[in-house]
Amino acid sequence: MRCSSPSLNRAVPTCTPQTLIGVQMVPMTAFQRQFSLLESELHRYLGEGMRVLILAGGAEQAARMREMLTLWKLPTVISRGADAPAEHAVTISPGTLRAGFELSASRTAVLTGAGHFRPS
Repeated sequence: MRCSSPSLNRAVPTCTPQTLIGVQMVPMTAFQRQFSLLESELHRYLGEGMRVLILAGGAEQAARMREMLTLWKLPTVISRGADAPAEHAVTISPGTLRAGFELSASRTAVLTGAGHFRPS
C-alpha cells in the first residue's frame, strides 16, 4: 500500500494507517480587513457556544489582536501553548496557518490573522 502526504506532495511506501479519522471542515471566510464582518462573526460564534481560536503570527501580533477584540467587547484569552480553545472567549495564540476553517462537529472555528484581518 502507498500513502500520500498532500502537504509534502510525495508518497510514502509501505505506510499503512492504523486508523482513518473522518473530519468534516468548512473553509473560513477570508475577512481581508472587513472588520465589521469579522466582529459580527466572532460575536455570532461565541453566542452559538462555539470555541474560537485565532492564530495571530507572533506574540506581538497576538497582543495587537487582543487589543482590537477588547475594543469590540469580546472576551479574549492569550494562549502561549497547546491549550484547547477556551469556552465563552476568543483564544488568541501565536501561530500561522494558510487559511482558517470551521469544525462543526467539535463546534470550533479556527481563524488566521496573518494577512487576512490584521490591523495596520
